[in-house]
Amino acid sequence: MQKDKQDAEKTGRSSSLERLVLLNVSIGTFMATFDGSVVNVALPTIGGQLRANVVHLQWVVTAYLVTIASLLLLFGRLSDIVGRKRIYSTGFVVFTISSGLCGISQDLWQLVAFRIIQGVGASMMMANALAIIARVYPDEKRGKALGISGMVVSMGVMTGPALGGLLVGVLGWRSIFWINVPLGIVGSYLSFKYLPPPKNVSREKLDWIGALIFAVGLNSLLFLSIYLPRSGWETKTLALLLGAPVAFILFHLWEKKFKYPLIDTQMTKNRIFTMGIISRMLVFFAEYPVIFLLPFYLQLVKGFTPEKIGLIMIFFPIAMGIFSPFSGRLSDRFLQKWPMIAGLLVLITGLAVLVRLNATSGLLPVCTGLFLVGTGMGIFQAPNNSLIMGNTPVDRLSIANALISVMRNIGTILGVAMSVFIFSIYGVEGGISFGEASNPGTFSKTIVSVINTTLSISITVLVLTILLTVWGLRQLPKRYK
Repeated sequence: MQKDKQDAEKTGRSSSLERLVLLNVSIGTFMATFDGSVVNVALPTIGGQLRANVVHLQWVVTAYLVTIASLLLLFGRLSDIVGRKRIYSTGFVVFTISSGLCGISQDLWQLVAFRIIQGVGASMMMANALAIIARVYPDEKRGKALGISGMVVSMGVMTGPALGGLLVGVLGWRSIFWINVPLGIVGSYLSFKYLPPPKNVSREKLDWIGALIFAVGLNSLLFLSIYLPRSGWETKTLALLLGAPVAFILFHLWEKKFKYPLIDTQMTKNRIFTMGIISRMLVFFAEYPVIFLLPFYLQLVKGFTPEKIGLIMIFFPIAMGIFSPFSGRLSDRFLQKWPMIAGLLVLITGLAVLVRLNATSGLLPVCTGLFLVGTGMGIFQAPNNSLIMGNTPVDRLSIANALISVMRNIGTILGVAMSVFIFSIYGVEGGISFGEASNPGTFSKTIVSVINTTLSISITVLVLTILLTVWGLRQLPKRYK
């Protein structure tokens, strides 16, 4: 009887710790994703008050994204070496302080500098969020927790534009940064108090050179997606197109010779882990053209205002927010393989609806397609995350977490690049430079053709992803089928 009581108390303490850790990670995840989506709404106001032009204003967004993309792998590996609690908690403090500094910026370049620091803090948190959940939650609860984390991501993306517009209208643009301060203080306290300390500290060396080479490759892709729509295929963009694969090849060669590589070769030799990572990249590659292209269709073909477009596009994160926790619970009960495939099939169905859009299509197929795509993403991501983290050694969880984020970024960047390339094939000079084409219908035929072609490619990629998933998850231990 006494032993049963002690076991019950231990289980209760464990469950309480799990909830506090999930709350802490949810706050950090919400802040990082909210801040990535909220700034776009405030850019016109920021430009007016700080007297900045559009070309310079883009750096308020770009500096944040570039910093995160450059540092994810570095902080993921560093966390595995010195401990996740130390890096994640420090990231919370850095993000909170830099958010306050962003709110008191006196000119554009001060704001950009503080956004870089904010990106450092965000990358420290993003490199560890899923790893912390995977470390604290047992296998039978991990999927549900990761699904809730996915829901929080959707909430951050979904509330960013709406809440940002409200804050800017009522309190001014500085308030979108100040709102992070009280949340950051709570999150920092929870991090230092409740996150479990590392059991041991590794003596392995950090691969700074490998991290630098990888950052060069990833940022070459990122800047290619930024400059190609405006500049077309000129010397600068061609250099970026060449620089990315060269950097990734050099990274691979360097990692093979370095004693303590950023990405352990034993991880990539695991078929389940590698399949999970590759399928994640392919899914984001196939899905992101929807997010990228539909606003052009809705504004230039259908003639909707930006406000109405925002309301229509919200069907995507709403669906993700609904189905991510559901999928997480499903993967805990029925394991990961079938929910992943189900998510891919729903995603293909959504794309099949959107690929048939034309100049006379109504709102029903647009909203239905967006909801199905969001549903498919929500169903796919939680079991995919759980599968990857479940096949990662405990001392490599943070680098696996970082790889999950990096593969999402690479898939997103390649999805945008594919969309822009299709635009150039259909004769839009310099990529997407519509200039005078603000009148609905001017480029209707071109935009519809681009959507049809691009989403047809996306559907093909997802069919191949299903085949990859079936092949990669064959003959698995029962836990992962």
